[in-house]
Amino acid sequence: MAAGSGARDVMLPVTQTIATILNYSDSAASSGIKVGIIPANSVILNWHVRVLTAFNAATTNPITIGTTATGGEVMAAAAITGYDTASNTAGYYFGAPVTSTGWAQFSADQTIYTSYIPTGTAATAGKSVIVVEYVSLAANDVVL
Repeated sequence: MAAGSGARDVMLPVTQTIATILNYSDSAASSGIKVGIIPANSVILNWHVRVLTAFNAATTNPITIGTTATGGEVMAAAAITGYDTASNTAGYYFGAPVTSTGWAQFSADQTIYTSYIPTGTAATAGKSVIVVEYVSLAANDVVL
């Protein structure tokens, strides 16, 4: 982890999280919102999406989490079991990264993004909490 990088690491061999709120009205939602930065030598374990208010665009309401601004390397909308991008009901969804990029050990600090790119008539509602859970493998030499 580079000095001043903004990556979050408690320097202990424990799981850690980064999180953000994603609203339908966020101006940057379609181009990617920064969830946070995980430190070098970390591995993403899981993602969590808590849809507090259902997104209601007419056709689809896909939410993604990725290592690129609008990518789905960590979570593609289709990867959410029980999540229907058309009706997008409120609820809690979680899972493991869906691509090798999402579950790789990062060699440098890695920014994680979430995006919401609806189709059809624009949404007038929608709010979710996005959480990415990771462990820093560099911390495994800590003696307690």
